[in-house]
Amino acid sequence: HHHQGMSPANYVHVVTDPQQWGGGIELQVFSRHFEMEITAFDYHFLREDIFGQGGGYKKRAYLIYTGDHYDVMTWRDDQKGGSVQKTFSPKDLLAWQRARDLI
Repeated sequence: HHHQGMSPANYVHVVTDPQQWGGGIELQVFSRHFEMEITAFDYHFLREDIFGQGGGYKKRAYLIYTGDHYDVMTWRDDQKGGSVQKTFSPKDLLAWQRARDLI
């Protein structure tokens, strides 16, 4: 099975190279692979896309598209010793609202 005209091995190499990958197909693949929802924000077009929604996943990550790559949105919890949180429950509406407020 070829992806975008590439062999699977070459495709994996390209997808894991942060200089080359970025797109909805990859985010859908990552959603399935990591068994989590991925919410991607694009602040240039004020878009919000949720990958893996309805899959019954118990975790969600928030990404922001900067124009040439995606960055993971994180929150530091100073009440928990400054630990950084990268994944949230899809039911956590406060985390979703905080992510949206940053866009």
